Amino acid sequence: MDAKLMFLWTRLISQLHNH
Repeated sequence: MDAKLMFLWTRLISQLHNH
């Protein structure tokens, strides 16, 4: 898996959980 992709996914999930 691409590290950048994983980073983007973690950021996306964090945003959703923060919402």
